[in-house]
Amino acid sequence: MDLDQRVRLAAFTFLDQQVQLHGETLPRTVLARGFDFDGRRVPLLGPEGIIKPAILPSIPLSITTAPPKRPEA
Repeated sequence: MDLDQRVRLAAFTFLDQQVQLHGETLPRTVLARGFDFDGRRVPLLGPEGIIKPAILPSIPLSITTAPPKRPEA
């Protein structure tokens, strides 16, 4: 298994654990803090919409979007 696969598998394991602790809606702080992988912090959320942590510089780990705004009546 290559590094990319190992990090992504660790991310899903972390998310499964956090859902058990917090329920289906995870706090933004938990996602921004992320998880440790081989002694390195891997955030799942940041100030930009596309997260490419240093451990995976070429392929994004997550993408954040906002729901469309409803037109005002």
